[in-house]
Amino acid sequence: MARTNEDFRIEINKTVERIVALRDEARLKLHLAGMDARDRWNQLEPKIADAERAASQATRTTLLSVQATAKKLEDLLASM
Repeated sequence: MARTNEDFRIEINKTVERIVALRDEARLKLHLAGMDARDRWNQLEPKIADAERAASQATRTTLLSVQATAKKLEDLLASM
């Protein structure tokens, strides 16, 4: 069954919600993190904002971008 733009929009919104929750968790953990983690965070945080902006345009490309950002944030949190 083919996915519609609405399906992508729903999936994107779910992923953005996960990104926002992960971002909040990362900010909390950064208080305890070292300089390396802070540098990685500073590189990743603008991508989170980009993902949130891109979510307003529900396309397959947007979904893949948002999911990639979520994965990077999950990896960062796992390494802390």
